[in-house]
Amino acid sequence: MRAVGNTVTLAIAAAMLDLPSPVLWPDCRLFRDSWIDKVATSIAIAGVSVPHYWLGMVLVIIFSVQLNWLPAVGAGPGGSGAWDGTGTYPYLILPAITTSVIPMGLSPARCAH
Repeated sequence: MRAVGNTVTLAIAAAMLDLPSPVLWPDCRLFRDSWIDKVATSIAIAGVSVPHYWLGMVLVIIFSVQLNWLPAVGAGPGGSGAWDGTGTYPYLILPAITTSVIPMGLSPARCAH
């Protein structure tokens, strides 16, 4: 049952990261064939095309190994297996970002022509 709770927690965190993305993107009909449209299209293509497993490894290498800002593995301190809200937020950041990249890429893709 703990795995289901972790999956739901990760899905909610990824959805929360994706919620503001449609609001942040400009209405591309207003900026058709401008540099804003080209940037939005490029970000959409990159966001949808990057494989999750590759992005996850790159994020771990950068933020866990090189910078030592976030934990590389686990779901909580001391080998705990559940995200229970007590000091486990750093363990949720990298998986949530990795999971939300494709939905974030779809927001500007919806307005690409």
